[in-house]
Amino acid sequence: MCMQYNGWKNYQTWCVYNWASSSEGLYGLLRDVATDEQIETADAAEYVHDLFQVELYPLDGAGLFDDLLTSVLDKVDWHALVLAFAE
Repeated sequence: MCMQYNGWKNYQTWCVYNWASSSEGLYGLLRDVATDEQIETADAAEYVHDLFQVELYPLDGAGLFDDLLTSVLDKVDWHALVLAFAE
């Protein structure tokens, strides 16, 4: 069953977009990545995923919090986020 949330694929994608677009610095960074014509959309999506999972919210791989956050971030539609920031 595919549940949509506020026009997004799911709550997780909407939530990341909502927070990222509310932060001026993060919004600018994601917009720059999304509109860089030298970066393919799939590569930009992977970069943005890594940015969130490795740089912004680094996990050490052990523990309940890490497992839960990883499972949530894995549900985000990173491709759709990149397309949204490219508009």
